[in-house]
Amino acid sequence: MAVCASSDLIREMENDIKKMINELENLSDGIEKGIKNQADWNDSQSARFHELMHQIAVLSSAPCSELIDVLPRMERLASALDNYNSVRF
Repeated sequence: MAVCASSDLIREMENDIKKMINELENLSDGIEKGIKNQADWNDSQSARFHELMHQIAVLSSAPCSELIDVLPRMERLASALDNYNSVRF
């Protein structure tokens, strides 16, 4: 049985996931900083905008913990592929 996968490809995907995590965290932080810098949220329209932007910030950072959990598994998979591919039958 042949395995048609490359550990280099898995590691490249791992790096892409790390970049995605960083981008999502930066997006969420930027939104949070933007809404905190507004001094006057005193009317209903601005209060709704503030709440909506806060929800967007939370939703944009939500997948980060799951993506972080995937990283060690990706490395284990790449290592397993390296070990498998090093065996000569």
